[in-house]
Amino acid sequence: MRQTRIAVRSATSAKQAADSVGLQVSIMKEQNSAIQESAQATTISAQAAKASADALVGIERAWLVPETERPQGIPLGARVSFKNYGRTPAWVTDIKLDFRKFPDGAVGPIDYSLVEGMQARHGWLLPPGIDSRTYYKRLESTGRLTETEEYAVRDGSLLLVFFGKLEYRDIFATRELKWCYCFAPNLGWILCGTPEDNEWT
Repeated sequence: MRQTRIAVRSATSAKQAADSVGLQVSIMKEQNSAIQESAQATTISAQAAKASADALVGIERAWLVPETERPQGIPLGARVSFKNYGRTPAWVTDIKLDFRKFPDGAVGPIDYSLVEGMQARHGWLLPPGIDSRTYYKRLESTGRLTETEEYAVRDGSLLLVFFGKLEYRDIFATRELKWCYCFAPNLGWILCGTPEDNEWT
């Protein structure tokens, strides 16, 4: 009889211990779930904060856009200016321009290491809403086209390509602007080249 009571007490103690462990496991699961939810909420908040910061930079940064003149006839030179469409000033630190003939109606890829730049020690300040000075580049070598080349330009077998790279800074970062325009009879300058030849950062 005594042994039976001892066995019952032992079984009861074991059940209580098991119940206690089960309760602790349940509490731990709830705590782990709360921690995971908190971590997810923190991640979402961080992502939202980054998106908000990126949006602010996108709104407030300097945005320089190249603007060209529509040529009258087949151009032997090209002009470009830049306008700051952003909300903060830009400091232009280097500009590279070139105007070349590309045979076979194909462009690039463009190697800017072969193009001489016009570096500025302290940069040219370009405030928001303001146009820069106009830059001019004459067609490579002689600056002239032969009669045969003029016919080739008209039929598209010879491309006249005006391209360049502008480096500038704003209050957020150092940036780079690349553009590549081809002359098309009756249309003027149109974008051409690879995506890397028309890249804004």
